[in-house]
Amino acid sequence: MFLGEGGGIISLSIDRQEIIDAILSGLDAGAWTARCVSLTADGESLGRRLAADIGRGVRTQEALERGLARLPLYGALDTVKIDTSGKTPEAVCGEIARLGTCV
Repeated sequence: MFLGEGGGIISLSIDRQEIIDAILSGLDAGAWTARCVSLTADGESLGRRLAADIGRGVRTQEALERGLARLPLYGALDTVKIDTSGKTPEAVCGEIARLGTCV
């Protein structure tokens, strides 16, 4: 986790609103605004990405099944959703940057 002056990034895979709320309630927001973003993908894209990780030995088959099962949970979150399907990391970063200076 990195939190810096003028902005910050918390990188977590969170699929429950109560976890997001607990994290945000523990932060001293002061003069900045928290903007929560969920990076999502369609099942086919996520499946391809996780299968590639399994092929490289960095994930298990269980991770694939768990990841696909969790996809619907992100829709219920009070977050900005960015669909990463078919997009490069640079394109996704550009979408996040366009959300504003406090992401």
